[in-house]
Amino acid sequence: MRKLGFSHAESLSMFKRQPGIFVLSKENVQSRVEFFTVKQNFELSDIAKDPVILALSLEKRIIPRCNVLEVLYSSGLMGRLNASSVTGALKLNEEKFIKKYVTKYQMTVPEIVNAYKIQIGLAELKE
Repeated sequence: MRKLGFSHAESLSMFKRQPGIFVLSKENVQSRVEFFTVKQNFELSDIAKDPVILALSLEKRIIPRCNVLEVLYSSGLMGRLNASSVTGALKLNEEKFIKKYVTKYQMTVPEIVNAYKIQIGLAELKE
């Protein structure tokens, strides 16, 4: 984790909270860190506070859910996206996420369903 820019203290904290991420390939972790820091404007400290997000699938969970949040934000139905709101949405189980973010707004923003389903479908095609 140090090679990705995390401090020694952050790396230790991450290991205590989510030791499983240390067995993931460097490429997998790096791609997630890059996504969160570049596309979502997270600080490394945001990731270090909730390292479970590094164990989630980029294609099947992170990107589809972030797409939904972006649609809601751009439609004015959700406040400013920050690390806390994004990680909270990522950690919800599938049923709760769909109920809270997709089903709730599908009548107001119909494209939200397609944004989510299309991305999930693309991830499944890659398998």
